[in-house]
Amino acid sequence: MAAEQFNEAERYLLERWGEVADLRKCISDMENKQTQRLENIAKRAIDSLPGGLNEWMLFGKPTKREIGVRKKKWVNKFTGLWVANISLENLRDNHDSEPRAYVYFDGFDDALLASCINTVNLHAKKIDLGKFGQLQQKKESVWYPFPETKADLIRMLTDNNGEAFDECIIKHFECLAQSVPAVDEAVENAKKSRPTN
Repeated sequence: MAAEQFNEAERYLLERWGEVADLRKCISDMENKQTQRLENIAKRAIDSLPGGLNEWMLFGKPTKREIGVRKKKWVNKFTGLWVANISLENLRDNHDSEPRAYVYFDGFDDALLASCINTVNLHAKKIDLGKFGQLQQKKESVWYPFPETKADLIRMLTDNNGEAFDECIIKHFECLAQSVPAVDEAVENAKKSRPTN
């Protein structure tokens, strides 16, 4: 069987392979810087948000990062407030994942999960989501899409050392933090509902 031939675009890259290698390293460095930025935002959220949040999390590969904050007492590791699809890879125009903010319940059986989500939804009616719209439900979470576009977020990253981007993400965590009493209630109800041995 004959080896597959390089197409025109690939030949173009081969002719400039040294530059391509440099570009790949540059992209990797940029992804690492974005990961560090997201870590700093999560740490800042812990320090500034009300509700007793005391732990931050990073999830996914550097190209697909999500950041979250939670209370250590919430059962299961990933139960928390999350901001997703804000890595550089996700912010490409042609990537199909839109930035969003969500409350996630990890490891609950179907009945407890439904109860948890119902509790947050009931409280969400009291939460002023303003221009963010309404909470939506998907599997183990309730969420809303960012009103900011990917282009908006990229522009925020490039202006003034990315401060506007940081403030934007903190603003979404502030919005999610209004649901902390509801998550507390849902988690406590779930604990009470679990059978003891």
